[in-house]
Amino acid sequence: MYDAQIVACAKPTYAERREALRVLENWCNLQSRGISSLVSPYWLLRLVMPAVERALDQLETARAQLKLTQITWALAAYHADHGDYPESLEFLKSQYLSAVPQDDFIDAPFHYKRKGEGYQLYSVGPNMTDDKVR
Repeated sequence: MYDAQIVACAKPTYAERREALRVLENWCNLQSRGISSLVSPYWLLRLVMPAVERALDQLETARAQLKLTQITWALAAYHADHGDYPESLEFLKSQYLSAVPQDDFIDAPFHYKRKGEGYQLYSVGPNMTDDKVR
């Protein structure tokens, strides 16, 4: 079962990793219900599953923050060179970034738009839902 956790955490996308961990947790819960949970060989796994899911969320959040920081620096350099922010993050490719980082929570670009003299840039986060930050 511990190997199953490793396999789940090695899935290629955040959504797949999260779903694989949920399936594993549900399976463990079904194997040890009621009084049998006291003697179940899966008691330790059931105990650590929530911590594994939280660690996955924290890891992905840290990765998103790093990528957002890289984009922010590239936007600052673009602004210094052009006096304004770009219409799209695609304008940062090649001169400021080798590739525009993706939001791994949804395997899509980070949310970006120019707003007045500035811009708005964000990730959807672990809930994988765009909460329409304003």
